[in-house]
Amino acid sequence: MTMLLAFVAAATVATPTTNLPARVIDFDGQKVSYASATAPDGTRRLYGERLSDGERFEFVVSPDGKVTGYVGDTKVEFRKRRTRG
Repeated sequence: MTMLLAFVAAATVATPTTNLPARVIDFDGQKVSYASATAPDGTRRLYGERLSDGERFEFVVSPDGKVTGYVGDTKVEFRKRRTRG
């Protein structure tokens, strides 16, 4: 769960608010492909897969930092850490 929380925090900070094609990053020793989209209300959707095994994920990050979504068939829900600016 810590790795998941860190990924969401990093992805929501590193990705501009415009929609981007899928990016491939090395996250905690694993390659992950993801894309994101931001709604006008500030809600961000991250979706992608871990390249080593094809495990898919999707997260919805609300403006207040609540994260909900799925990793494979597992439902997840947690709060995103605040980032220092």
